[in-house]
Amino acid sequence: MRTLAERLAYLRACAGIGCREADRLAGTHRGFSAEVENGKRLSPRADSLGLLAELYGAKKGWLVAGEGKPPSKRAVQRAVGARGGSVSAADTSGQRAACSDCAAKDREIAAYQSVLDRSHERVLALAARLRGAKPSHLVQALAIVGAATVGVALVCLAVLAARLAGGAS
Repeated sequence: MRTLAERLAYLRACAGIGCREADRLAGTHRGFSAEVENGKRLSPRADSLGLLAELYGAKKGWLVAGEGKPPSKRAVQRAVGARGGSVSAADTSGQRAACSDCAAKDREIAAYQSVLDRSHERVLALAARLRGAKPSHLVQALAIVGAATVGVALVCLAVLAARLAGGAS
C-alpha cells in the first residue's frame, strides 16, 4: 500500500464499514473518506487524518506516510467496534470492491506459490535420482537446478510486485 488512499481503503475494508459510517464514527465531515480514497482530496488536513487513524486503531504515521506496519484486521475491527461501528447495508459498495480486489490478488499469489512449490518438488525429485552420483555431477546438477529455481522465483515475484502495484501484466 503505497498511497494514503490505498491505506485508508485497506483500513475501511478491514473494519467492514462504508465511507459514510467511517466519517460518522471518526467525526469527519460526510464524504471525507470517499474523497481521500478516490483521490479527490490530495492534501487532507492532519487533524482529520488523525481522527481516522484513531477510529481504526492505526498509527498516524502509518496512515499518512506508510511508516511501520499496518494494524491487523482484528485490531481494526476491535477499534471500530469500540466506537459502535457496524456495517451499513447502503454503503458497502466500496468495501465489496476492496474485498474483491484482495481476493483476486490472493488467488494470484496462490497461483505463483503453486509454481514455486512445483519447482521445489522437481528439485527434490532430481536430488533423489542423483543419490550415489559423483560429487562433481551433483554440484553441476544443483547449480543448474538452483539457478532455474531462483529464476522462476524472481520472475514470479517481479510479476506479482507489478500486479500488486497496479502495473500491467
